[in-house]
Amino acid sequence: MAAELSKYKVVNGTSYDLRTPHEIVRVFEQARLNRTRLHISLGGGAILDHCIVRIRLSAGGQVLYQHHSYHFGTLAIRPKQEAIELPNGRLLITTSMILQSMRLARLPIGMFVITVVEH
Repeated sequence: MAAELSKYKVVNGTSYDLRTPHEIVRVFEQARLNRTRLHISLGGGAILDHCIVRIRLSAGGQVLYQHHSYHFGTLAIRPKQEAIELPNGRLLITTSMILQSMRLARLPIGMFVITVVEH
């Protein structure tokens, strides 16, 4: 039992893995004392305090800690040329597809209502 406890550091009665950065311990302790909710991004599947890569406030999203090698994925917003079939079988189409269909049908382009029809 003593060998297992030597793998942890205890701060204010809370045990942290020895590999947990001091900054994470500080953020957690501050949140615990202030009863602040946090959003935690992990570098793995389990909640291991030494694997945390980013901590944000739940309300507002302010970043309280971020590992130096943490990065967001690349986000690209681009037009789709074809409809996308969703897992539930519905089709996701773009405004440009609707406008093109209206032009082909020689319908006046202006305000229109879209009705979702199951197929």
